[in-house]
Amino acid sequence: QQQFDERRSEIRVVQGMLEDAGAHGLEEERARGQLELQAVQRRCEQLQLRAAALDLLLGRLESHRRALTQRLQAPLQKHVQHYLPLLFTQAQLDIGDDLAPGRLTRADDAGATQAGPVTELSFGAREQMGVISRLAYADLLREAGRPTLIILDDALVHSDAQRLAQMKRVLFDAAQRHQVLLFTCHPESWRDLGAPARAIAAARPAAAG
Repeated sequence: QQQFDERRSEIRVVQGMLEDAGAHGLEEERARGQLELQAVQRRCEQLQLRAAALDLLLGRLESHRRALTQRLQAPLQKHVQHYLPLLFTQAQLDIGDDLAPGRLTRADDAGATQAGPVTELSFGAREQMGVISRLAYADLLREAGRPTLIILDDALVHSDAQRLAQMKRVLFDAAQRHQVLLFTCHPESWRDLGAPARAIAAARPAAAG
């Protein structure tokens, strides 16, 4: 009996200690923690599903972009190549996966082969390549049955006389298929292009008096 009383007394002491430590609220706290854990797990599953859906969408978009690029790359290369020999001797331009001009291979004045990215060309040469790229895109649009109007605003001002003469051949060739509108502050440089120059002021309708 004495041992029983001692054990009961010890139990009461332990119960008191647990009560002091808030043991009676541990079950409620554990339940709350379980609910929070379940909520976090559900949120994690939702985010995983969303990430998987976005990965799938990204994969399809990348696949569509690659297919579109491949479909445009060869025709664009063909049209760029149509104009290049009018500007550079024995020239070949690679079109990148982003459909931007990449590596240019050409022969220099001595007949030696030069190759390098378009970005390393002089400013004037990059400007000329930019015009040729625009003309090639216009050819693509024309093949698709779309109307084309090419507007050049004071283009090729950084080209020397020889390159400007070569680019005039390029523009004359393009003008057989497209309407080309050229704005310039140097009309004397374009008098031999085969089209009469018109001053903008003279083209404006007279103001009503």
